[in-house]
Amino acid sequence: MKEELFYNLRLKNTWKETTYTYSSDSLLIKKDIYGMDNGIKTSMGYNYYTYDDKRLINEKYWELSADKTPITVQCDYNADGLPSKMSVQKDTLYKTVQYQYLAKKTSKIHVETNATSGLSREFPILVYLGNLKKFPIKYDTEYSYDKNGNLIEWKNFLNEEPQSFYSYSLQYY
Repeated sequence: MKEELFYNLRLKNTWKETTYTYSSDSLLIKKDIYGMDNGIKTSMGYNYYTYDDKRLINEKYWELSADKTPITVQCDYNADGLPSKMSVQKDTLYKTVQYQYLAKKTSKIHVETNATSGLSREFPILVYLGNLKKFPIKYDTEYSYDKNGNLIEWKNFLNEEPQSFYSYSLQYY
């Protein structure tokens, strides 16, 4: 069974349409994005998705407004079914995201990339890269939890240098 959903955004003579195609298992297998400007409909991009045991393992997408080179995303999972690694590739640009867990809660996310811009949809780097010249860029986020499993702090590092620190104070009664 093929099911398609449409989403339209219209502004005067311009609109954007997104079509979603699902498998018989209700898994998203294709997304098409179109734009219309002054009566001319053009493709703005499209995505293809593949799964293994209902887990996304591969996504390939094209952003035609930029160029016609696809971006490929590959996902790996650990024995608990949680994401363990995501690899993103476009030409010579890459981003690798690795996930570590403690009691099935995310304890660390390690990102390594040679892209100072782009490839941000998969995992945004939340610090200003400025004129950074050292490659690859290594970005880490570490998470800590209290004895009840609630997030109490997270820290961001860029090339092992601390960038930001967030702390939560919880009171239990």
